[in-house]
Amino acid sequence: MHHDPAGPPPPGAPAPEAAPRAEDSVPGFRLGPKLGEGGMGVVFRAEGPGGMPAAVKLLNASGASGREAARRFEREAQIRIEHPNVCRVLAAGRTADGTPFLAMELLEGESLEQRLRRGPLSPAEAAGVGVQVCRGLAAAHAAGIVHRDLKPSNLFLCRDGTVKLFDFGIALVWKAEQTRLTTVGTVLGTPWYLSPEQARGQADLDHRTDLWSLGVVLWEAVVGRTPFARDTPLASVVAVLMEDPPPLAQVAPGVPAPLAAVIERALRKPMEERWPTAEAFGRALSSADLSFAATQSLPAVGASLSIPPGEQRVVALLLAEGVRDRDRIQRAVEGQGGLFLPLLGNRALGLFGGEAWEGDEVRRAARAALELRSAALRVAVASGHASQGGGGIEGAALAAAEAGCRAGALGVAVSAAAARALGRDMPLQPLRGEFFELLAAGESRRESEADAGGEEGPSALVGRQAELAQIRQAIETTLGDRRAAAVLVTGPPGIGKTRLWREAERLLRAQAPHARVLAGRGQPLRRDTAFALVVS
Repeated sequence: MHHDPAGPPPPGAPAPEAAPRAEDSVPGFRLGPKLGEGGMGVVFRAEGPGGMPAAVKLLNASGASGREAARRFEREAQIRIEHPNVCRVLAAGRTADGTPFLAMELLEGESLEQRLRRGPLSPAEAAGVGVQVCRGLAAAHAAGIVHRDLKPSNLFLCRDGTVKLFDFGIALVWKAEQTRLTTVGTVLGTPWYLSPEQARGQADLDHRTDLWSLGVVLWEAVVGRTPFARDTPLASVVAVLMEDPPPLAQVAPGVPAPLAAVIERALRKPMEERWPTAEAFGRALSSADLSFAATQSLPAVGASLSIPPGEQRVVALLLAEGVRDRDRIQRAVEGQGGLFLPLLGNRALGLFGGEAWEGDEVRRAARAALELRSAALRVAVASGHASQGGGGIEGAALAAAEAGCRAGALGVAVSAAAARALGRDMPLQPLRGEFFELLAAGESRRESEADAGGEEGPSALVGRQAELAQIRQAIETTLGDRRAAAVLVTGPPGIGKTRLWREAERLLRAQAPHARVLAGRGQPLRRDTAFALVVS
């Protein structure tokens, strides 16, 4: 049985491999051929007491990852749920040389992840899988246990038709656990299966977080792709928080409307709007009428990107890592009109322009970043495009924000795109790579090599020869005819309009130092500034 090398192998039965070493002898079990191997462990076929077939998983990781894996082993060994839809743990302990082991019932078949590689499930198959998973979850939840890592690789399709839930390595003992298996900057669970409350790093999780993850699994099972998978883990987490998956009626029109409605209710971002229990979710799946195709779906709830369909908008991002004072960061972001998103891993995100575009998103993000700088270890500002309808915030902008936090800025790291929008009105200085550092007012600014050579640092003009030629011609005509003239520069945000008019003013003053220049900036879409051009 094939398995995903990135995670622990499921307790299945692939083609036999070499026998284990003698020092790996497991008390009470006789190990046979190797079934599979992952990043943290290796699984062997084994015989338990009375010849009972079993799968024995041995931990093979070391260092920090090994310690975390050992904790997961211990957690999984402590959770014993006797239910037909939960993989049974038979024993746990250490081998003769001290290696942790976990013995489980031997499962014959394949994981749901492996099955989905061959294509989506039919609506009836997906509903059947969901019903069985709900039964297993109901047993876990009745024991006060939240799985927290529900995904296709942790669901096993046995040859007899039984669906088994396994890998409780990061499970939460609900209302009883005092410590949490998480570290700064680490995503606990697979990012695109996280519930919104997990993505925010909430501590008060309950059973409804598993119902969300099952909804994501079933959506993927009938569509053939995951709804929240993006280029980076951070982009996936932000998608979970801000985007709604496309309605099943659009992406999988063959899914009956009643089944689509059941799955989509599980994907409501507010916990109280999802199915209240695994039992209720399972009953809805089993009673859904599968006789007709989807024609409608439940309305989307909880989307935070107020962008009309088809529109692409420039937004600014503020990413804080190593958060020291979450309330202060929230006040600074919201005080500048941004949307505050707490993230797991001791991080926070500020989004400017997602709800309403005003034209000064990067400046507001920069002002918020300076205000909150001491409330986090690292702060970065980046800009990029966002769209509605599944596009979300482009991964490049989020990746730039993450890279900015690694750039080593004492102040605020600013991406090149964001620096162009800021221009010279804020004190920027070159940093490593394509980043600049934003300093608070009064701080010194180093002169860059570009400034010494006459260039404009982050605001230098590139690829604007045609526009510059038009400006030069307008200046020559104005001076030659000795009469006033107007130059209007238009374009979407971030294209370089400010740099063009600054260059026009520089060229004019170089030829006519005493010329009177009136310059203004129009913001027709910005709040309360219909006459911004005249006022400025």
